[in-house]
Amino acid sequence: PLADFQRFVAQVVAAINRSVAGLPRERLRLHVCWGNYDGPHHLDVALADILPLLVEAEVGWLVLPFANPRHAHEYRLLDRLEGGAGSPAMGIVAGVVETTHNYVEHPEVVADRLRRVLDVVGDASRVQAGRVLTRSAPTTPTQSAPTTRKRLFPRMRTQVSPTTRTR
Repeated sequence: PLADFQRFVAQVVAAINRSVAGLPRERLRLHVCWGNYDGPHHLDVALADILPLLVEAEVGWLVLPFANPRHAHEYRLLDRLEGGAGSPAMGIVAGVVETTHNYVEHPEVVADRLRRVLDVVGDASRVQAGRVLTRSAPTTPTQSAPTTRKRLFPRMRTQVSPTTRTR
């Protein structure tokens, strides 16, 4: 049940806060994800159900996946990112590259995801782009995730600058 999971998240956040006490929060990131696997994700908890708990973490940044099709819409919640207990607002490391398939996404698709996050957060100094991957699932005889990353990321750096791109 959701209430049990929310209690678990609260316990994890409390443990993180005890562990990082005294460390500079602007240097700390909390990676929140629903697993990097090629599956339906239909049982994933909604970010809206745990975001109020996550903002209580004494970290400066949340790392969230916005390329995962099941969670891509949740960037809309980022206007709620005031830090907990009077803390400064958190930053976002936005996972904007889908890593569980073999398609090399067009840089403009990736830039659009980043732009949506920037538009909601409203402060470019509080947004970073990331891949949000620990291990990627696609491993087929024709294309592997490491090969996809080698081809995609250098091109993205040279082709797209989401903060200066015109609409």
